[in-house]
Amino acid sequence: MLVSRRLLVTSAAVGLMAVSACGSPSAKPDPESVASIQAVIEQAIDRRNHQIVSGLAPSTDEIDHYFAPSAVAATEQEYLKLRRKAEDLLRHGVAFTDSRSEVTIKELTLVDGGAHAIASELTHLSHAPVAGVTGPDEGYVYEQKFELVRVGSEWRIESAGPTNPEPMPPTTVVDPRSEAAAGEAHAK
Repeated sequence: MLVSRRLLVTSAAVGLMAVSACGSPSAKPDPESVASIQAVIEQAIDRRNHQIVSGLAPSTDEIDHYFAPSAVAATEQEYLKLRRKAEDLLRHGVAFTDSRSEVTIKELTLVDGGAHAIASELTHLSHAPVAGVTGPDEGYVYEQKFELVRVGSEWRIESAGPTNPEPMPPTTVVDPRSEAAAGEAHAK
């Protein structure tokens, strides 16, 4: 019995140290942080989705408003790939005229100057008419995990990715698996 209690106390102490080392989550995020994180995720998703919409000026000027400095270069590359995807689609007669998204934060944990969030995006893409005929619009739901950090007094996205990578990601998303495969091929 004494050995069991020591094992239990030791296990509890090790577990407590592991939680402390990772940063202890806040009991409940304050409303101001929740609203700020919601806004930055919504704006980043909107900006990403607009990269594939025809007629919108492709701009990367505001990336640093939504992303941490460590994520800006990768985000610029993602936007470039999405604009190329839009050009490829246009060569096949497919163009998007509008994108609208609703974002729901499903989980949010604040941890020592950072935050972990899971958000669900419901996006609607409007197609341009083809040969005078307007086809059906496109819609999708996409769940993502976000890591955020504080930059000064503002929240910024440090990384984002799918919670469950699917065989074919939504139109407005660069497939992370194709990126990994391209990196592996380049390394060989």
